[in-house]
Amino acid sequence: MSARRRDGRPGGPPDGSAAGPPGGPADGPLVYVAGSSVEDVHGTDVQLVDALAALTDVVWVDPPHRWRPGRPYGVMPGRLTDSPGVRRVAISVPPAATRPVVRSVATRSYARSLRRALAGTGTRSGTVVLASWQPVLPLVPPGFRRVLYATDDLVAAGPLWGMDTGYLTRAREANLAAADAVVTVSEPLADLLTRDSVRPTVLPNGCSPATFDARAEPAPGIELPHPVAGIIGQMNERTDLRCLRAVLEHGMSLLVVGPRHYTDRAQAAELSSILDHPRARWVDAVPREELPAYLAHMDVGLSAYADTAFNRSASPLKTLDYLAAGIPAVVTSVARIETTTPGAVLVADDPAHLARLAREAAGAPRDAAALRAEAARHSWTARAGQFLGVFTGRDRASAGC
Repeated sequence: MSARRRDGRPGGPPDGSAAGPPGGPADGPLVYVAGSSVEDVHGTDVQLVDALAALTDVVWVDPPHRWRPGRPYGVMPGRLTDSPGVRRVAISVPPAATRPVVRSVATRSYARSLRRALAGTGTRSGTVVLASWQPVLPLVPPGFRRVLYATDDLVAAGPLWGMDTGYLTRAREANLAAADAVVTVSEPLADLLTRDSVRPTVLPNGCSPATFDARAEPAPGIELPHPVAGIIGQMNERTDLRCLRAVLEHGMSLLVVGPRHYTDRAQAAELSSILDHPRARWVDAVPREELPAYLAHMDVGLSAYADTAFNRSASPLKTLDYLAAGIPAVVTSVARIETTTPGAVLVADDPAHLARLAREAAGAPRDAAALRAEAARHSWTARAGQFLGVFTGRDRASAGC
């Protein structure tokens, strides 16, 4: 795509302060300003960075940590650590950093501490990739490329997070105006972030096929009659619970693996009711390396996303994980992914229709090798090379670097 540069266009932090000069295509590490913590979610951020680290030097920057009395303010000693190919930076900010007034101070403090941390390691040029809602790109110093990596519609997420959508909109526009390149995970998100006829590059989420061992033994303690429909990942308002209930009503068992985080009490109660069914089981969060043992119980995987503004811009990770484990997926339209393998991903929006497709897919002959090969086409290794190619002009993976 054409570079999106500042070139004097209106922009800057949403509090109205001036933006600095543009960053250029300088050599140096990739500085990944994450939107999620390594410890909290093993999602897009972590999986992409793992793959990027095989191709280039990476500095991982944690989301802001809330400062507490007795702890250092700014860059936290002992948190800048070396792991294979990745250096990690943690930064503390004032409490209540998402509230009006405080958030502007917190953002500037965060950016200032980041500059100080990078300078302390001799990093004075490179590429800053922002995968967070914070209006950080306008504050990036000269010598760095600025890349906005949008994995979700963060403005639509405002009500889910309890944050002001007006502020999130201003932050988004400030980052767009400051970005040299914009990458999104879906076409709807690219539509949303297109400005001045410059369309972002679309790179859907990927998967790590090697994580899912074809010979995984089923996890103990899960005694469910087959066929079993399963769903992995965080359970929250994004899931259409009518689909889960319909699966049970069509005689299938249901295995849910992942934490439950609901702000809507009615939906939380509905999920509890579904999981009380004698043919349903729930397992709380498990380490990613243990997922294959639970997927081994499943005959079909579900990505039953509700039709919401937030979900329409998503690129579900779980669908590819099902394929990598050698099981077909049944999804709603907003969770659709492009595949070339017949029967790999089936789509339905009506709960009863989705349940029928799940039952049929579970009972159909399965070519697990073909499903795994389909997942391998979407590997994070391939995505990482394509990601770097957006702003270097060269696909590092395909070039064999």
